[in-house]
Amino acid sequence: MKMANQRFGVFVCALLSVILTASGVAYAQARPTDAVLTEARQAYDATDYERALGLLDSVIAGLGGNPATPDLRQVLVAAYELRARTRINLRNPDGARTDFRALLLLDPSYLLSAQVGPRVAPIFEEVKKTTVGSISVLVTPADAQVTVDDTKIATEVKAMNLVGGLHNISALRTGYKATTQQFAVVPGTEQQVITLVLERVSSNLAIITSPANITVLVDGVTRGVTELDAEGKAADGGLLSKRFIITDLPNGRHKVEFKRECFLSSEQDFDVEKPSDYKIEAVKLTPAVATVTVNGTAPGATVFVDDTPRGPVPTTLDDICQGAHIFEVRTSFGRHVKRMDLKAGQRESFQANIRPAFALITDSGAQAGIRGGQDLRLAAENAFAESSTITLFAPPEKVAADVLSADSLPADWLWFDMLRRPQGAAATIAEQARGIFAAGIARKLNAQGVAAVAREPGGDQAAMLLILMAPGSTEPDVFKWRLDNPQSTRDTLRELDQVPPLFRASIGVLGIDVEDIDGVVVAAVDRAGGAELAGVKAGEIITGVNGAPVRGAVDLLGSIRAKAAGEKVSLDLKDRSGMARKIDVAIQSVPNVVSLADKDLPANKLLLEYGYRTSALANALEETAVRLNVAALSLRLKNRAAALQELKRVVDVVAEGRIPQPLSDSIGGTAQYLTGLAAEESGDSRGAEAAWRQAAQSQGTLLIENSGELVKDLAEQHLNQASATRGSVRP
Repeated sequence: MKMANQRFGVFVCALLSVILTASGVAYAQARPTDAVLTEARQAYDATDYERALGLLDSVIAGLGGNPATPDLRQVLVAAYELRARTRINLRNPDGARTDFRALLLLDPSYLLSAQVGPRVAPIFEEVKKTTVGSISVLVTPADAQVTVDDTKIATEVKAMNLVGGLHNISALRTGYKATTQQFAVVPGTEQQVITLVLERVSSNLAIITSPANITVLVDGVTRGVTELDAEGKAADGGLLSKRFIITDLPNGRHKVEFKRECFLSSEQDFDVEKPSDYKIEAVKLTPAVATVTVNGTAPGATVFVDDTPRGPVPTTLDDICQGAHIFEVRTSFGRHVKRMDLKAGQRESFQANIRPAFALITDSGAQAGIRGGQDLRLAAENAFAESSTITLFAPPEKVAADVLSADSLPADWLWFDMLRRPQGAAATIAEQARGIFAAGIARKLNAQGVAAVAREPGGDQAAMLLILMAPGSTEPDVFKWRLDNPQSTRDTLRELDQVPPLFRASIGVLGIDVEDIDGVVVAAVDRAGGAELAGVKAGEIITGVNGAPVRGAVDLLGSIRAKAAGEKVSLDLKDRSGMARKIDVAIQSVPNVVSLADKDLPANKLLLEYGYRTSALANALEETAVRLNVAALSLRLKNRAAALQELKRVVDVVAEGRIPQPLSDSIGGTAQYLTGLAAEESGDSRGAEAAWRQAAQSQGTLLIENSGELVKDLAEQHLNQASATRGSVRP
């Protein structure tokens, strides 16, 4: 009992401390409430009942006779009980009766704890019999809203305690006349039964629909929309609406209609013969919708249906109206586009494969019998839909026309032939302006690049060109394909999807073929490679790899690239005197940067491909490899500002020490070398020379594809050329 009293005291102390402070009671301001109650409890437990009584008097006086909030009433009730028990211990049963009566006036249903002393319960029960009475309540109809003394109760109550005296019971329900009745509670008598019957005055019609959100019309007048019942289930497992009530229906025949977008409408006649409650069993509309499930793993991806956002991926859309729709999954780095012509009840799904997106903005150069026929942009979108590296999508014709009109661009502004020579109006647009237009259009369409489908100059009507342009580029990629030959499309698709590997296997040597020498001559050794660590020297001849003869640089390259990073190969070497030796060299994975000299390289497509990879970089080494390729491709497309931006990031990563030595020497040297090229093409000769001087300090290999030259050597060549151009010797 003592422990229960202690828990009770702590609860009252804590609650009163908060409540009295918040309500601004003057007593709490004079002395902390928790301290007073703690003292009262301690005094009670120590049988110092006089002190406990005084402290409880202060608390009850501070709370007042009838607190405004339920929390305060609960605290006051607890305080009355504690004081009543204190008075019993002080041989003051009349005072205890007064407290118990005050307690019951506040809470007629109050029950004492079973752990109270034997002298307490009889006094409490005695007071209860003279203070409160018991009633039961029965109201018709059973779903009416019932209140007793402004407190809402159930329509049927088997037992309820109330303070003796007069009370009011009220009930209301649509279709019935609201009624209020007064009754008296007599304490100490048998349980009273309170009944209340409402008078029907008009008819109600209850409707449940499947699904919800259905508009209900009566005699052509909209009466509202049904709402979803989160727990309602139809027999077939479908979701039901909450009960929808139409009130004040007069007698006679009525036409009830049910409508919802993407559903077949329904209607039925309904007769009201006399005032009553009527209902229409679950009205099930036949859906005219399809279900599409979209899955994907790209972070931040959003589903769009007909250019309207529908939420993040993954998602299931079960409200797609039948008909043709464009589904897109978009991120800031790319999108997936799928066109569907859906039937009612059809279920479809697709896995979003996010790829850099080119907006097919025009059918540039489509002339004669081509224009006016099929939409060539849609034909190209469909032909290359299976690409694993890019997404082609054709915006609605009006959208495309508005975008071109905003820049006053003709339909053939992006028409080029297979040699990347501009045709028609494209020949009148300056290179840099073309890149600016491409960037602006891509930005407006939330795409990564722009594209055109064109008729091949001099070809037949089925000979087509696909033209791709990256933002800021000066020259597009051009791919040839035919409308009437699926095999040509597959061949072009394979060409389109070729992407150079981001890393290549290397042992860190520059090998050259020399006439009349059987083997590969080591022209230079990269100090960052495995050959340097193994002791390979410049001038030695590699005659075999893993016991197989090597007759040229191509053989050597093939043998090395067939191995994985970390593996070792056994090299057969001869020095200049013919002395042979065999050593093991570790294979190293090094960044593979695309060649600047490869004019057949699809630089626009690759630029977007590598740009997409920046969205999910695994580590610093991958970051530098990707950004070096983005920079090289930007240089190839004469977008020098973009190239310099990426190269600065590479240099920063190297400077931060995030790339282990000695590979960082090759990466940093390559970045500085490319920075010099970009600065030179921009007319910044001083910046170019400064970058090349940094590159000349590197002993690593130039990482550009198919180039084994040392960065130092190439940088020094450029510095010497710059000095010669100025007519002076470089110090």
